[in-house]
Amino acid sequence: MPEVARLSDSHVHLDRFPGEVVAGMVERARAAGVGLLLSVGLSVESSRQTLALARQHPGVLAAAGVHPRWLHEVEPRLALEAIEALARSAEVVALGEVGLEYAPELAPPPAQRAFLSACLELARRLDLAVSLHVVGAHADALHLLAEHGPVRAVVHYFVGDTALAGRYLQAGCFLSVGKPAMRPEHEPLRQAVAELPLDRLLLETDSYPLPGRTTEPRDVLQVCQAVAELRGQSAEAIAQATTANLQHLLGRRAARDAQGRCW
Repeated sequence: MPEVARLSDSHVHLDRFPGEVVAGMVERARAAGVGLLLSVGLSVESSRQTLALARQHPGVLAAAGVHPRWLHEVEPRLALEAIEALARSAEVVALGEVGLEYAPELAPPPAQRAFLSACLELARRLDLAVSLHVVGAHADALHLLAEHGPVRAVVHYFVGDTALAGRYLQAGCFLSVGKPAMRPEHEPLRQAVAELPLDRLLLETDSYPLPGRTTEPRDVLQVCQAVAELRGQSAEAIAQATTANLQHLLGRRAARDAQGRCW
């Protein structure tokens, strides 16, 4: 029988690292008890590379999408067709990273909303989860989620307060938290984490290369320990619950992979 993953990282960007670095990260994650990683694409090419890594590394699953920061560089219809083709691969268990981020240098808000709407519809049609990136556009994101009915979605790298968490919970979303939950200066977030229903909570590192940044998937253990302290629960309870939550979010494809070749 395959070993059950004790810890999981619900959002990483393994394709942003050289191949030999990825191999080391996956091994160090395993040594830390992190047996399940969701590697998330940022563009069509990034998503192709992410799928290749998922095929190469047991325990790594893939999400395919176009991040709102890259949307202005593509023709949306063609990008969506490419994402749909990738999403039909067995190792792709989610659409992402997709969402809304409003800034003058990015795609106009109407174009972002139209693309996210199409992604939510595609996720429903293919029975896939969605990894959401939302910055400065929560009202619009919540409106689109409501418009498309029940969609399995996670708000990645959530840094909001209890009130915003409640709105996403009411929309049926999971909330994923990373290292900001470890920092005292993020007190509204830490209060929200303490009060979240345990069955809607996920953990992540959002690992990607930045100058001076050393975060990698094994660090989700630190996030787990911080969350456990905030909630007054054991780290083991948080690890088991959040991994079960991720498996539930990702659905049948992830369960099939677990039986065949995952952790």
